[in-house]
Amino acid sequence: MNNQMEKIGLLFTLIMIYSCVNQNQLPNQVEQLNNKGIDKALYNENFISPNNIALLLPMDSFREESIAIRDGYVASQFSEGGQFSIKIYNVDKLGSEQSYLKAEEEGAQFIVGPLLKNNIDNIYHLVDKIPTLALNFIQSDNKIENLYQFALAPEDESLEIAKLAIRNGEMNAIALIPDNEWGARVFTSFKKEYEILGGKILEHHAYNTESSDYPEILDVLNIDSSNKRYQRLLANIRLPIQFYPRRRQDIDFIFIAANSDIGRQISPLLKYHFADDPLKIYSISSIYDVSIINNSDLEDIVFPDMPYIFSIKTNEDKLKLNIQEYWKNNSIKYIRLFAMGIDANRIVKRIYNNEYSLDGISGVTGNLYIDNAGKVHRNLIIAKFINGSPSLINIE
Repeated sequence: MNNQMEKIGLLFTLIMIYSCVNQNQLPNQVEQLNNKGIDKALYNENFISPNNIALLLPMDSFREESIAIRDGYVASQFSEGGQFSIKIYNVDKLGSEQSYLKAEEEGAQFIVGPLLKNNIDNIYHLVDKIPTLALNFIQSDNKIENLYQFALAPEDESLEIAKLAIRNGEMNAIALIPDNEWGARVFTSFKKEYEILGGKILEHHAYNTESSDYPEILDVLNIDSSNKRYQRLLANIRLPIQFYPRRRQDIDFIFIAANSDIGRQISPLLKYHFADDPLKIYSISSIYDVSIINNSDLEDIVFPDMPYIFSIKTNEDKLKLNIQEYWKNNSIKYIRLFAMGIDANRIVKRIYNNEYSLDGISGVTGNLYIDNAGKVHRNLIIAKFINGSPSLINIE
């Protein structure tokens, strides 16, 4: 055990040195990290890794996100041992096309990135002989030779919720989604899967993310109608009567696509109106901000997330604990992107050996599988806020 911890310490010492040297150099076009090899790998799979790897990241415009992905990738690569060279190309300085061409010219055996969709759109036509793992999904579902795509896509999460609801016999839903492109994507994927499986979405509303009272909630649950009936009755009989607003009774759950801040506003509103008639709430991982300890406002909300967030007995958890210790200056809110970097490295190694060996890999971001378009998707675990803390639940 002590020997393994020494190796982990060595791993993070190397990463710390690398980071400290390069923190003030992020505006540079290209950064390079070399390793002569660590004696033994913390994770040992019988695959050959590419020796020369290029990471194409927006190190200026999405600095913290890029750092998290970079650090996860480097940590995973270091843990495997062996000799390798990683070059980080700053897409913001070079441009996506020039970054790709420069990586190709400088001998990259595998290119990872870009991260942003518009940058991927700029380079996919350049992909030829060098296998490339883009860190987002583009719109096209056509297979492009040697181009693979990996994303922490909310669509994968909404599919999980659709399947879970059907398994629970919850066949009627309403949905609240933000009035933006992200919300439309989440709702479209949820609706498609849920209806294919036999579910019915009775109603959905797109809410204004700048709102403070979310009148859409009262509207979609027919609370306004209930209040109006009460007012009419009161006007007719002209006597004081006890009244409790009654929500519509034809729904099994409400699906809410929201970030943590908005979720903390919407959930208490639902609890206030329906204390005597609670409504089941499903969401996705955006509802959970890992940097916040007390989540009592989100009590009973069910959502999918990556295993890395809840790992307690794995080597990945040792990495997570160490990264929290060594990177106190970096926001824990990007820990999911750090995990993405870990899995990106594993995907690269699998693809470099045999793309078909990717199916069924237990990644830290989920159980990974690849579709016919070369897109890597995730199956996730299910959690629920219990006593103010997210806890894994058994869905079997």
